[in-house]
Amino acid sequence: MMRNNIFGLLLAVSVWGLAPPAQGQIMCWNVENFFDTRDDSLTRDEPFTPKGEYCWTRRKFEAKRDLLAKCILAAGERTASEPSVYTDGPEGTSRQPVSPQTYMRPPPIIALCEVENRYVINSLLKDTPLAKYDYGVVHRDSPDRRGIDVALLYDRSRVRLSASDFLVVKEFATREVLYAQVTDSLWGSLHLFVNHWPSKRGGSRRSQKRRAVMVELLVPYIDSLQREDASAKIILMGDFNDGPYSPSIEELCSRCGLVNMAQVLLGTRLDAPTPKKRSSVPEKVPNTSLPGRNNIGTIRYKGKWELIDQFLVSPSAASSGLEMEIFAPPFLLEEDKAYLGLKPRRTNIGPRYNGGASDHLPILLHLGSPCPGHARSPKHSAYSPTWTKTGIKNLSRCRNNYVPLKDNACYGDAKY
Repeated sequence: MMRNNIFGLLLAVSVWGLAPPAQGQIMCWNVENFFDTRDDSLTRDEPFTPKGEYCWTRRKFEAKRDLLAKCILAAGERTASEPSVYTDGPEGTSRQPVSPQTYMRPPPIIALCEVENRYVINSLLKDTPLAKYDYGVVHRDSPDRRGIDVALLYDRSRVRLSASDFLVVKEFATREVLYAQVTDSLWGSLHLFVNHWPSKRGGSRRSQKRRAVMVELLVPYIDSLQREDASAKIILMGDFNDGPYSPSIEELCSRCGLVNMAQVLLGTRLDAPTPKKRSSVPEKVPNTSLPGRNNIGTIRYKGKWELIDQFLVSPSAASSGLEMEIFAPPFLLEEDKAYLGLKPRRTNIGPRYNGGASDHLPILLHLGSPCPGHARSPKHSAYSPTWTKTGIKNLSRCRNNYVPLKDNACYGDAKY
């Protein structure tokens, strides 16, 4: 069964050649309740056990894990290398290459929300096709009562980790904010903050106060970085559980001088340096949270799309030619039978197993120049494939500008 699952994953990734070459990527994704099957006595994870509410078995865990890996690979860069296979040409001529080799490189930086522990992260990295890539991990267990954390994955062949820390919320038990300073060969030095703010559970007024606490937690750290280096490239990402125009997000951007790339994506941030709008969400998917805006969002609740997964960047980072994208391949979506249209395919709907990856769509931040040979075409939807002369399947819209281990394992550059 395990071998069949891995084979299916590899086959799906090879057919789904979604990403033409890109210059750089950061991926951020709330992977919705990525729990193992064991009961942790220190957290409220009982529903995600074989005898719990969701009957969370090893088979279901592995299916979700493999689907997450499939999406990460599909969101990555398509890289072409020199031909490695040659044939003898006609007599008197040189050897001819059979074909160039193409392969997928997943995003060099990946931020994840709602992971239970280090075990599930390492299973994702070591027991799937992602094992061929040398990812380092920044993670630690947070005080969240359900036991869900944030984590940062970085490709050690392309990204160097300089420092990391965790910003702890003292007022109540919730997810910590992960901070990491990394150096990328394309992006240079980056200051990254991975967020998963408190949800709106318990009422919007009460939860708004909790998200205001997150703003007060972040502002001093960001101000300190900007005072030390006015041109520092700062990127906040994650599930903020608030829209681009919510009071908490607007206050954070105003006080720290940040550019909200979600507003750029919606086409409403006219003073932003990159006014282009991109999304791989089908045009028929409505966005009723902002009437008249683009039909985009990362979650859908009662028929309404909301854009609560966002990138907030400093002006120096925004001026580098960034673009935000909502990554929505068909295998992450399903028909919304109650409200019509499409919605993210969840892992569980109530206690019923649904077999999807997450109730959130992942978001990508691109940096780079237009990809040669991959022109955008308004005649095709974001899912319309095109065949190039080399037989590589790709989207008609180019992405421009673009081991199971112990839970207490150390993080950073340690070899696992």
